[in-house]
Amino acid sequence: MKKYLIICFMIVSVSIGYADCRMFAMFAHMGKDLTTINNNNNFLTDCLEELQDQGGSGSSHPYWNDDGWGLIYYLDGNMLQDGIFRGTEQAYGSTNYDAAQTTIEGAQAHLTMGHVRKSTNITGIDDPHPFIFHTPNTDYSFMHNGSVDSLYFKSLINVLAPSWLVYHPITQYPGGTVDSEYLFSWIMLNIHLNNYNVFAGLIDAIKGMAPLSGEDRTFILTDGIDLYCYKNSYDYEVDHDLHYTWRSVENELGFWTVMSLFPSAHPLSQAMVNDELLYLSPTGQKVSIRDCSNQDGLVQHNRQLYAGWNWESFAILPAPPVNGADILDYLETHGEITEVEGPNELYAVYNSVTGWYPASFPFDDVSLYKLNMTSGTNPVHCPCFNTIGYLRDSSQPLLENIQGYQYYWVGYDLMPSQRIDDAFGDEWSNVRGIRGEDWSYSRKDRGGRPVVPCWSPVGKYLEFGKGYIVSFWDDMPSFRWHNRHFLFSDIPHSKRAETFTFEEKSDYLSIDILENGSREEILEIGAFQDGECIGAVGVICLPVQLQAYSDPNGGEISFEVYTGDRSALRVTNYQVMDILTGEMKEGVITPGKTEFAIVKLGDMDNIQSSIFNIQLSNYPNPFNPSTTISFSIPEEGRVELTIYNTKGQKVKTFPNLQINKSSNQQIIWNGRDDNDNQVSSGIYLYKLNSNNTVVTKRMLLMK
Repeated sequence: MKKYLIICFMIVSVSIGYADCRMFAMFAHMGKDLTTINNNNNFLTDCLEELQDQGGSGSSHPYWNDDGWGLIYYLDGNMLQDGIFRGTEQAYGSTNYDAAQTTIEGAQAHLTMGHVRKSTNITGIDDPHPFIFHTPNTDYSFMHNGSVDSLYFKSLINVLAPSWLVYHPITQYPGGTVDSEYLFSWIMLNIHLNNYNVFAGLIDAIKGMAPLSGEDRTFILTDGIDLYCYKNSYDYEVDHDLHYTWRSVENELGFWTVMSLFPSAHPLSQAMVNDELLYLSPTGQKVSIRDCSNQDGLVQHNRQLYAGWNWESFAILPAPPVNGADILDYLETHGEITEVEGPNELYAVYNSVTGWYPASFPFDDVSLYKLNMTSGTNPVHCPCFNTIGYLRDSSQPLLENIQGYQYYWVGYDLMPSQRIDDAFGDEWSNVRGIRGEDWSYSRKDRGGRPVVPCWSPVGKYLEFGKGYIVSFWDDMPSFRWHNRHFLFSDIPHSKRAETFTFEEKSDYLSIDILENGSREEILEIGAFQDGECIGAVGVICLPVQLQAYSDPNGGEISFEVYTGDRSALRVTNYQVMDILTGEMKEGVITPGKTEFAIVKLGDMDNIQSSIFNIQLSNYPNPFNPSTTISFSIPEEGRVELTIYNTKGQKVKTFPNLQINKSSNQQIIWNGRDDNDNQVSSGIYLYKLNSNNTVVTKRMLLMK
């Protein structure tokens, strides 16, 4: 049974007064709990103790908040579990706070929030931060730093919805009401009017309160799954900053933390800027939207892109028509881009001398675009790639006149990260297949066991600003994403491979690998084609999905595994599932003839794979202007060393190099191509070919 220490819509703070408040929120990654997180990392304890220190007097902490405090946590999904020990006492030195801290640390909760405050015009009341708003499906929690004009927000609410305060009354205290209560009420009204699309509601709420300047409106809002953080502080005598950090710990765990001021022992955090709305998801996704209060509706979407192929969409764009070259030209100043693929067979390439070819191509706010980057952009809080425009109305269809069995390149324009079966809503049963940047789903389940990754929605999430390839079974008049938003406790089955190296392409062949009964502890699996690694995956447990960047015109695919005893074994045979019958048969995968493959690895030979007997590295890396490439092979012979750019074009070739068995060979590359021209900054691949075995590594030239 749930117990609440707060009643229905209970939100409280001051009626225009001086208030120095401190906030804290932390939540765990993908259905994990904070107890597990804290067992791997004492960060939760450190943050709660820091919050307690901030909730003391000026003699105990330089940023003191010597009145009330509160802590709450969510234990199951997006419904509040408890709110603990709110009161007017100092948190610093309080035995009640110690008890509350111990309770939260021991609870198997996935999200917790804490608040301490300094002063208020209304004395002698229990300060109920964090505030709570109950709905049948979700408990929203809210914390606010600063002071706002209660009467102003009351008038905004009454103009927009005269009956809102009747059904959601403001708590009355001797001496007045509390300003943060009106602020939260205004925000929840806008979320309500946007059918509980939190992001759209927040943008409307922020724009609506923009005319009232000179106030501090820094807040954190959660629906029990995600955090929405907004920074807008004008009172520089009182520090109302908001900082955040993502931390990874052992066993692929991770967690977001947001605080007004982090513990001094953990200074690695990012500071938000004024008028910025930051969305943080338990999937690890981060979205930064700036200039939210602009009355003309123009906002700025900051994003971070990575070297290689990025599957992106642009729900925030200028008014149409939009030339894609104009949008991506700005990207050139933050991370070099070489090519873009889009719907309707769009393909454009970029050259630093001639620019884009073609010089103009259409962009819209509903489609997927694949961007190939030679180097990544800065994080969102450095000068980064951004688009300035209008937020797409997500209540409008993304697709119309849909035909079955066709492929559609669509963007995801909702803020909450959702698992695919949740996001498709009632149309889920009509979904034939979905492809994301690093996972694939296909509806061809024959009811067998185990349920292989391509048939399962587990671990497959849609993220704002990313794009996907979607296919349906039957015709439909239209489609848009559904904002149902549940929390799933998905257990990851894979992680990034570290031993195998390969080059990503714009598309891939998805291969699901089943349990094979091997006694070997398999840590990584690599796929090979024509002697070269074309994809790999780290293994937590089987089955696992591997994305192979194969050549449709190349040879058959083979496999190698990296094992628990740190050796590599070649897979000598494997079985392939007949998709029509569900039977496993001895066979091979031939790229270009299948959308996906399901295999069971067979025998493995006892001879260590040659790819691990070949040593290849370079130093320094990054480098400017030259680097030393070192390599050795297990047997005497000739090798060829070739350097490519990320387009796959040869830059420099060192052919017919004779080296002795196990001897170390070194070559200095001065950053020039075969025509002795200096190459530009960016990522380059260097490949060593020995006896039809190819090893590939990456290096970065920085000028």
